[in-house]
Amino acid sequence: MIDHVSIPVRELKASARFYDSLLAPLGMTRVRSEPKAAGYGETYPEFWHNERSQLKPLPADSGAHICLRAPG
Repeated sequence: MIDHVSIPVRELKASARFYDSLLAPLGMTRVRSEPKAAGYGETYPEFWHNERSQLKPLPADSGAHICLRAPG
């Protein structure tokens, strides 16, 4: 069973604004904020994004995939 997922981002503040608005309709809010990370969920952090200043782009065929389920 998977407990949580974490992804790297270049700019935490911009990413947090995006995920605040994206995840709210799905019932997930920011339940944890740290200087270089934010965690979203209903009661505990299930989805994290962590700031990494030295990110390198993944190749288009990396196989990375994240899918969110919406109730409607």
